[in-house]
Amino acid sequence: MRRPILGVWLVLCAACVAPSEDLVLEAAAGEMSLVSVTTPDRGETIYHAICWACHGHGGHGDGPAVAQLESSRPPTFHTRDYATAEPERLERMFHQALRAEQTDMVHPHYEQVLPLLDLDYLPDVMSYIAALTAPESIPGSALSGAELYRQYCVMCHGSEGRGDGPAREIFPDLEPSDLTTEALVLAQDWDGLYDNLHSGFSRVHRVNMPPWGEILDSGELWDLVAYLSTL
Repeated sequence: MRRPILGVWLVLCAACVAPSEDLVLEAAAGEMSLVSVTTPDRGETIYHAICWACHGHGGHGDGPAVAQLESSRPPTFHTRDYATAEPERLERMFHQALRAEQTDMVHPHYEQVLPLLDLDYLPDVMSYIAALTAPESIPGSALSGAELYRQYCVMCHGSEGRGDGPAREIFPDLEPSDLTTEALVLAQDWDGLYDNLHSGFSRVHRVNMPPWGEILDSGELWDLVAYLSTL
């Protein structure tokens, strides 16, 4: 990756990640280096400061910098190789990619990534990636889905998914479904739930649920499915 692309990537990070006093980035001779991270969850902090620009918030390989990449798109973490791997194995896979001579195995931007990342913190990042892939049976991230749920769904469905969100007080004809007893969730029909989220439906609403597929991409919809599965 050429330096102009790295510049775009860093600007995106700076614009979309909230500043933290515990995350200290030091500029030296034109390079950025991670020198101190003392937050309780270092892995999450580092991932959303460095890795998400390519790998995406949900780990689908759809970060905003992907459009600028000249090489192949980063892999999704929601495959069996990643989702079932222990953090220690993920760390070995990362080091193997750094040492690999085959172009398709090398982490394509390690020359830009490594100056940002103190490898002593690599286990923290891998632990976060392992958590990001849960649940293993669904190609989405419940962690990422929880944030999407708070942003798009909680007003109608409520914080616990029981259909008692604050919008009901404003719109008396609104009857959001209780997601904790939703038939598709109870049946673990994740494909069916994805289709309903994508297309919208009125089966249990007097007011139709919007077709979220017109707002969210496929990875984000699967993240929502993953989170709803935890209800």
